[in-house]
Amino acid sequence: MRTLKGQTVVRDESNPSDYPFDRILNAIPGVSAGTPGEEKTFGDILQGIYEVLRRAGITPDETPEKKDSSQFADAVEFLKPVAILKLGGGGIGEVAVLNANAREGYTFEYVVSSYSDVTYTASNKLTIKKDGVVSTENFIVQVSPCLATGGAGINIVAAKHGAGDSAAYFTNDDENIIINVASDSQAVAERTNLIATIYKI
Repeated sequence: MRTLKGQTVVRDESNPSDYPFDRILNAIPGVSAGTPGEEKTFGDILQGIYEVLRRAGITPDETPEKKDSSQFADAVEFLKPVAILKLGGGGIGEVAVLNANAREGYTFEYVVSSYSDVTYTASNKLTIKKDGVVSTENFIVQVSPCLATGGAGINIVAAKHGAGDSAAYFTNDDENIIINVASDSQAVAERTNLIATIYKI
């Protein structure tokens, strides 16, 4: 990516500690020239934004960017997880959000739906809410155990979200985290020590 420092253009070089690649310099009419608005100074920034949109699967809609209506912000959101959770830990109902940059407005609940002490199978439910309401968005949720107790098998059941109905998707409408283990003690450990990474798709 080209920087201002790499260009033979007028620019502000006065604060290299805070701005190592220099800053745009305003023109003062009749006094001094400023940084020109040319392809070599703005082209990389614009093309970089277009590429972020492309990778997120968003087509520019030709409308101005503004607060709460920004395709660039939407694209950035799609490229990061909704949240990384630790499920359980202190107890089956405990949910800890591990990533500081989790998307705002999302909350999570984690409860036991059913458990068999014969087959050592636990069916748990993770509910994802947006602004306090159960979300109907499409998600992929990757689940893995925190503890190396051995013998665990974890999967997520099929989703029920329109065209995204597939075993690879997550549903808010059903028992959705199934844990099969070799003993009751393993079941207790595994169902209360899981990492769930949630992506919106």
